[in-house]
Amino acid sequence: DFDVEYESLSGDVVVVWANSLGANGTNGSRYSNCVGGTSACTWSAATAIPLLADDATNLDLASNPNTDQMLFASIGNGGSDLQEQQWNGTAWLASCTGCANRDVSSGTPLAGTKLVTVGWLINGATTRGIVIYNDSASTAVNYWTYSGTNFGVQTDWVPTPLFATAQKWYTIEADPKNKDRLLFALSDANNDLFAKRLVMSATPAFTWSNADGGAALETTLGQATSQPFDFAFWRNP
Repeated sequence: DFDVEYESLSGDVVVVWANSLGANGTNGSRYSNCVGGTSACTWSAATAIPLLADDATNLDLASNPNTDQMLFASIGNGGSDLQEQQWNGTAWLASCTGCANRDVSSGTPLAGTKLVTVGWLINGATTRGIVIYNDSASTAVNYWTYSGTNFGVQTDWVPTPLFATAQKWYTIEADPKNKDRLLFALSDANNDLFAKRLVMSATPAFTWSNADGGAALETTLGQATSQPFDFAFWRNP
């Protein structure tokens, strides 16, 4: 339960993690950033991420490829609450209605799971942060978007086939050549591996598709804990 990202413009680094004192109603999210863009940068003191209120058993952090913004989201096993926050390159949001309890009935993280993942989509002048997470007992794709000022819940997307009720590992990989799209991959309790694509128009409108062809890429993953798969885009021009 930790993550690290570099700011895309400054090169400054931000580390986030979960403190063991976190619990339902007790903020367990922590961060430290190193300003200077070099190995001689200066680390800030470990500090609670503001406006959050719960533990952060599963968490994820992603950098906006065009700015120094970062998007953070977490789910704790104490209360199964989804939390969201945004880093602007200097500080976290000072005001964010509902950031601490975005969804209070999310899936409950277990050992070896990661039930939340974040990324960014950019189409021309339109930029949105994406938070995909496991809602309680959901077999669909549940997600929020961030406009730069507000978080908004989106209509669940029902994939083909449906995921198992218990999912295990979530990951987002943004297309480095086409910033308006990303790949969402996940494994579930049936040892199935799925890959779904999300494309954002300039409106913005969000279009999901079955990048896996509407069938599990694998139905017998080697294990159903931790991350039994990986994905990367080919970056060669």
